[in-house]
Amino acid sequence: MVFLGAGGEVTFAPSPSLIHHQLTLKGSWVAGLGEMKDLRAFLARKGLHTELTVTDRFPLEQTGDAYRIFDEGRTTGKVVVIP
Repeated sequence: MVFLGAGGEVTFAPSPSLIHHQLTLKGSWVAGLGEMKDLRAFLARKGLHTELTVTDRFPLEQTGDAYRIFDEGRTTGKVVVIP
């Protein structure tokens, strides 16, 4: 089970939700929208081009494939999931 980003409060009972089903919970947080704007400005100031860094793009429906390719090291750059 993976939680990406933040969108409010999530509550659940760990024992029946995770432990009984032998699930692993992972969370991922990269940056907020304000931080992304700052990052874009930084990249522009430094002359860095995201179109060269992002090597793989996936629609939201193929998120599993995106994670698999990144995890297996089959990409040379950034993997982006497009909502």
